[in-house]
Amino acid sequence: MRDATVIEFVCGVLRELVPVVRERVEAVSRAATPTAVHDMRVVARRLRSVLRLWRPLLPKRARQVSDAARAVMHELNALRDLDVLTASVAAFSAEPAPGLADSMAPVLAMLRQRRGELSAAASRQLTGGLGAGFVQSLDALLAAPPSEWPRGAQARMARVAGPFMKQVWSEFRKVLKRARAKLTDTRCHRLRIAGKRLRYCLDAFSAHFGKPARRAVKLLRAFQDELGEFLDARNGGKAVRNLRKQLAADAATDDALKAMAAAFRDDARERKASLPELLDNMDKLRFKEVMRSAKGATR
Repeated sequence: MRDATVIEFVCGVLRELVPVVRERVEAVSRAATPTAVHDMRVVARRLRSVLRLWRPLLPKRARQVSDAARAVMHELNALRDLDVLTASVAAFSAEPAPGLADSMAPVLAMLRQRRGELSAAASRQLTGGLGAGFVQSLDALLAAPPSEWPRGAQARMARVAGPFMKQVWSEFRKVLKRARAKLTDTRCHRLRIAGKRLRYCLDAFSAHFGKPARRAVKLLRAFQDELGEFLDARNGGKAVRNLRKQLAADAATDDALKAMAAAFRDDARERKASLPELLDNMDKLRFKEVMRSAKGATR
């Protein structure tokens, strides 16, 4: 769609997402399984990323779609966090340590009971107004007449690809610079988000950029995965410490939770030690090289 207008391009992307959104809403409504919850959050996050990228050139009603997607993600956040924690506890319980499985059994039972309550509530919400509102807001955005779109949305994609790419790339470099100056958990989280936005932008303009862009996407994906593993270890340790506070556990179970928290802590420490090198590798991203590969997008 190199010759498409912004309106044509964005509406094409959104139309591809509509059936996926409907399918995921229906899946969670039927049963909020771990897979259904994960898939719903993925499509909602992808939709919000598209809307964020094109925000200056979208009708005002796009805000309603973004708000609806955020509300769905908010409803499922606790459930997804619980699924991740439960999977971690189950994996830790399977370690070949004497009595470990028995000690962790009460923890798993409590987590699964809590999940049943949260999943039932999530299914009700997605079956009701939350899910319907999400789909309806997306349909309404696609039905918006050209007169509701900003004037710049009439431009051809080839004219906007360069400026959009430059802006998103610049934002990523700023967040990267802050993280390299002081490597905090919050800055790592923000850097991971900025990396996702840049990757989504490169994907969106795949028709305009060649091999350098594809190499950048591959590098960014691996970069995000590494940051994600570190943040998961950090968050896992916090979650286990909170479990210890919530449970009136016997000595054996409490000792097992202490050991699990320590394992998360050691994993996070080891992963953090490798982060400076990971951030240095981002210097391999060359904005000018990507822009030179543009096929008429910035000429």
